Amino acid sequence: MLFFSKEISEINKRFPNLLRLADSDGNEESTKGKEEGTEESQENDSSENFRDKWNWQYMIDIVSSTMNIDWHTCYSLNVIEFLNMVCYYNDKSAFDKEQMKKWKTQN
Repeated sequence: MLFFSKEISEINKRFPNLLRLADSDGNEESTKGKEEGTEESQENDSSENFRDKWNWQYMIDIVSSTMNIDWHTCYSLNVIEFLNMVCYYNDKSAFDKEQMKKWKTQN
């Protein structure tokens, strides 16, 4: 397990944005440029704290939901397959949000 933790740490250092998920507005997560003190920024900070703390498990949850498999099966997926599903989910979320914006502007 220690080997796995070191490898994960190395991947995160070399590719810091690889596994970042989009927030509810479709923007990539970022703590830069946030206003402090507002209720909305506190909610965003809370959401970011959750994602920072549980990022791997959050991605496992997304992939398992997307593929309709349990977490144990998700942990045994090939790394490439897992990352492809994460990328698919991120792209699909962005596409769906864009389609929703287009629909709202038409109506």
